[in-house]
Amino acid sequence: MKSYFKNELEQWGPIDAKPLYTGFWFGPMAGRGMRKYGCRWPRIVGIYQKNKVTWVWEKKTLEESGSRAINLWIQNFSNWEKIKKDYFRLTREQLAISRKIQKSLKQTPDNVLRGLFRQRYLSLDKHWSLTLVFEMANYASPFFLSKKLSKYVSGENINSVLEVLLAPNKLSFHQQSEKELLEILVKKSENYQKRINKFVQKWFWIENSYFESFKLSAESFIKKYKKIKPAELRSKFKAVLNYLPRLKKRKNLVIKRYKLPKQIVQLSERLAESIWLQDHRKGFIWQTNSITDEFNHYQAHRLKIKMEDIMYYTGEEWFDLMVKEKIVDASEIKKRRDCFVVVLDKPNYSILSGITGKEFAGKVLPSDKITHSNSVKGISVSRLKKIIKGIVRVLHSPKEISKMKQGEILVAPMTSPDYINVMRMAKAIITDHGGLMSHAAVVARELGVPCIVGTKVATQIFKDGDMVEVDANKGIVRKI
Repeated sequence: MKSYFKNELEQWGPIDAKPLYTGFWFGPMAGRGMRKYGCRWPRIVGIYQKNKVTWVWEKKTLEESGSRAINLWIQNFSNWEKIKKDYFRLTREQLAISRKIQKSLKQTPDNVLRGLFRQRYLSLDKHWSLTLVFEMANYASPFFLSKKLSKYVSGENINSVLEVLLAPNKLSFHQQSEKELLEILVKKSENYQKRINKFVQKWFWIENSYFESFKLSAESFIKKYKKIKPAELRSKFKAVLNYLPRLKKRKNLVIKRYKLPKQIVQLSERLAESIWLQDHRKGFIWQTNSITDEFNHYQAHRLKIKMEDIMYYTGEEWFDLMVKEKIVDASEIKKRRDCFVVVLDKPNYSILSGITGKEFAGKVLPSDKITHSNSVKGISVSRLKKIIKGIVRVLHSPKEISKMKQGEILVAPMTSPDYINVMRMAKAIITDHGGLMSHAAVVARELGVPCIVGTKVATQIFKDGDMVEVDANKGIVRKI
């Protein structure tokens, strides 16, 4: 069967997901905000099947498109400050509208409520169009910055320098929540319960995902720390506090060692901030998923449809459901449950479902040839000079966390924020897919855990219980 793509591919996923949570991006990704931000994804295909999604695109075309985003918005200081300001303004606006709807449910005339839903959708659309700049720039960041660095850094050292310079100067949302919780647990005081309650109000959504949303209780947060001794809690808290000062020191050493000019340093700082903003956006998605579900329950009850069916709507169909009470045909939903393919190849997108979707997916999904091997090689994204030895645990979903034991080596197709609890248990992290700025890379560096990504076949070569050694300096994992 002839492949849909012709050049080298990159892949995001498979990750646990349902279409609606990501469906609000389809229009912006296809180019709805092109006139304002000059950004849209090049040809890309998303395949939702068996409660997972995989996105596939051509590596070179995304690097080129991402480089344009960097040239447009990140290299120029005033443009960069403007887009950051717009991002936070839209974030505040989005939350304000959502809270207004929450207060209005069941006690506001339908025509007023429909107007509020329209405002929310339009605000979301603007938000995702803008954040496309961060996402595309981040995929291109290593490619773009390495060309600038090539005059000052030898080829064999480029990746290690990029690893340091592109690390965000702020904590990811997961590590920020960890820091705040550890501080409460370590510094117990008379207002302990009040502080915990305030923490829960702020972070109840932290374990949401592209697959589901739910609200965590205070007990959910603190139960995993109940058996940890006070000395260990203080050690964990200290490690989180020390991460950013240590990173700053490493950056200064790299800048000094290679005598990097101010222009490159400033560019790298903006690119690092863009990477942090993309993570901030993920946290915002987790928050808005909870709010979206609340609205879905409301409309599902009113129109007597299944909540689960709404999870197979696109963003535009969600708008039609909330504002026009238009329901997607049940037969179409049934086909989408079987296979749901999104094709973005024009300033719009198309949906293929059921058998048609499966046939198209067969043209798209890359099949890596598996050879009989005892080792894999990938990209070192969180380095450690000494070789790590340990037992492999292959997880295809963060829901399999019960299989993972403290100190094992996590092997996964890739990671997303819902993998965080598993990653905190891991001695090392190995993934099939991902690059220097992937989720696994950024979080592993924060956690101080060695990490190798982009092995393509690690989940197929290694099995649960295999004893392996991980050379995170050379990017090699092998059975022993």
